[in-house]
Amino acid sequence: MDVFEWYVDGEQRGAIQNSRDGFESSPPGPIKVGPGEHRYDFVYTFNKFGFPDLPPDELYPDRTGVVYIDDVYFVPNV
Repeated sequence: MDVFEWYVDGEQRGAIQNSRDGFESSPPGPIKVGPGEHRYDFVYTFNKFGFPDLPPDELYPDRTGVVYIDDVYFVPNV
């Protein structure tokens, strides 16, 4: 099982562990942070739990093992 996680200043703010085959909004809603500098980490781990390799199944025959990040933006906290 692959895992995609996102962190702010070393604190995990969310994760996805389910295979998906399309674009969707994650996390649901904004990640709120206070003023000042912050570090954002997006981490993809292939087979994080060391499960035996399995061939692609009927549901995900073209599994590529990647995560695409798009449309990230920052807005002022008003």
